[in-house]
Amino acid sequence: TDRYSDDGEPSNSAGRPIFGQITAVNLTNILVAVVRIYGGTNLGVGGLMTAYKTATKEALNTAQIKTKYITDSLEIIFPYADMGTVMNLLNKFDVNEIQNGFEGALGKVSFEIRRSKTKFLIDAIKSIHTAKIKTSD
Repeated sequence: TDRYSDDGEPSNSAGRPIFGQITAVNLTNILVAVVRIYGGTNLGVGGLMTAYKTATKEALNTAQIKTKYITDSLEIIFPYADMGTVMNLLNKFDVNEIQNGFEGALGKVSFEIRRSKTKFLIDAIKSIHTAKIKTSD
């Protein structure tokens, strides 16, 4: 849910311009707070809108923005003979491998994958009939 507030400023003079700058650069899960020190009325509503918009734009332009994805933790267990197939599949889906090794004659890989790709990877793993996949849930 998106929220913004004018917090005592004239209606739509602070929150909306700030929010507009956030959406202009397609950011989510962010908090922007602009603090106005001067309490006078010299700027007027238009001047306030410009001040809040400009302050936010400059802050976002100089900020170090990091992209984070929601991930799922999974584990796949498979016969050693299927290792090449499994590893190629994991590379194709660009997983973040956490740990790999063997349990007896079985290979085992624990990894994280972007949630938007999880279902597609699970469907692909099902095509390798000897592989078993576990979720962390």
